[in-house]
Amino acid sequence: MQLTTDPKKQKPYYFELADNNLRSGKYQEALTYINQYLAAEQLNKTRIEQASMWKRNAEYGLQNLKVTSQYRPRPLSDTVNHFVMQYFPVLTADEQEMIYTRRLGEKNEDDEDLAIVRKLPNGNWSMPASISGNINSEFNEGTSTISADGRSLIFTSCIGRKGYGSCDLFESHKVGAEWSVPVNMGPMINSSAWESQPSLSADGRAIYFVSDRKGGLGDRDIYVSYKLDDSKWTKAENLGKPINSPFEEISPFIHVNGRTLFYATNGRTGFGGLDIYKTERENGAWSEPVNFGSPINDHEDQFSLFITADGKTGYYSHEDQLKQNSSKIYVMTIPDELQIKFRSNVVKGIVRDKKTKTPLKAKIELYDLQKNEVISTVMSDSITGDYLIVLTQGSDYGLYVNAKDYLFQSLNFNYEKEDNL
Repeated sequence: MQLTTDPKKQKPYYFELADNNLRSGKYQEALTYINQYLAAEQLNKTRIEQASMWKRNAEYGLQNLKVTSQYRPRPLSDTVNHFVMQYFPVLTADEQEMIYTRRLGEKNEDDEDLAIVRKLPNGNWSMPASISGNINSEFNEGTSTISADGRSLIFTSCIGRKGYGSCDLFESHKVGAEWSVPVNMGPMINSSAWESQPSLSADGRAIYFVSDRKGGLGDRDIYVSYKLDDSKWTKAENLGKPINSPFEEISPFIHVNGRTLFYATNGRTGFGGLDIYKTERENGAWSEPVNFGSPINDHEDQFSLFITADGKTGYYSHEDQLKQNSSKIYVMTIPDELQIKFRSNVVKGIVRDKKTKTPLKAKIELYDLQKNEVISTVMSDSITGDYLIVLTQGSDYGLYVNAKDYLFQSLNFNYEKEDNL
């Protein structure tokens, strides 16, 4: 048997070999086949465009791949990775609770529920438990997000609940130790299309999510909606450029600082596949997204990243490329050069009647004293009086506590520098 030497007949093989080598992280080999394909192909504009993007990715990978063991990710213990599959972890701002989606089997139709683990006094994680009988059901409960104080939850449900499309977002609120029965977030957020992968701001007043609805820039885009004072949500808006592209944008994560958005896309030059990017919100606009870099990004798909308030630790779900439908939750130290610009910390307290010590429901507002504006509003728990609010480095803050029939209380926190708090 003699192999063909006709470039026109070799083109499909060059194309496939380029794809396979890029997916394996063999950038130099991929680049060789890409160049051979581009030299031979003149007519197929779609494939030329695809190969050209692969070329940019292969060149980027060769120039930017870092080999380091210092920050190598590691799986969490078998206590957390207790199931056949577990993915999309989210944590409360104080890192005392982690919620993730677990699947009992390898098949897509196997049951998905939301599991929760809690930090033990010795620093280990507890055994996973169902987050709530009010939330988990005989149907699937998927990707979720939680507010910084752990009391507002939004998750994905695709069947079994009344909805508007193939997958919708539902919300539940925790009062004391009980989660409320989930409620569909309504037509301002959900549509007849697919909505999933939500990410809540620290105070629960902004929600970022993914949808493939009509009118977007690409296959899947990132959208945002804001909660008004009457607890209603505004009509979801496409984040637009420079974040969304004609390709896929998924897995948004808004850091508790409210300024840094992480997400995954295959629409920008990177290491191949889905890479994680970050963008900063400044003066009401998002900055040009920046590749989060190696060793976090590589030739495999990267997504579902969660970064702690101090910016030093990241959690994500990792799929075993050698074993189909297998994923575990990993943790890693974020390299110094990749850590966020504005770190955050938390203030926790209990609102009580001064005389009776009875817990109170109160509004807690955080003011940026330099800008003279409210930047966050939370409510204390009506049963326990507990509250948690996030302070982001870079300003002087006033904390105002208001409850009906009580005089207001104020506190001051100077957090212009990290060591001030």
